[in-house]
Amino acid sequence: MIAIPIVILLTAAVGVGVYMGVRYLRRLRNKPTIIGLHFLLGAGVLEPALIAMRGGMGGPLKHISFTSALGVTFVGLALVTGITAVMIGRKSRQTADIALATHAGVAIVAFSLIMTWAVSVWRA
Repeated sequence: MIAIPIVILLTAAVGVGVYMGVRYLRRLRNKPTIIGLHFLLGAGVLEPALIAMRGGMGGPLKHISFTSALGVTFVGLALVTGITAVMIGRKSRQTADIALATHAGVAIVAFSLIMTWAVSVWRA
């Protein structure tokens, strides 16, 4: 089932993101390897999700919906806002706070939509 690797990768990316967020709130710096892992896990969600939406290796899925398409879109937006947060967050702490809050909000929506889709696939 194609939903399992998507859920595993996304949950791992969220877990690393929460860890990084806690460190940020404690005013500790995150190591570049942790940031890179977070990015790769998030980007790794897109490939199996897009394969699933295009029909996958086992033929077209019956559970492609507006929720899954919107979830994949928000995953892409989370990647873009995360990269943007890193680039513009170096200017000031206030700019970094706003950029990271935007990234976290978009990522929460993406996680919720993908999990909603995965539950609907498992129930069917």
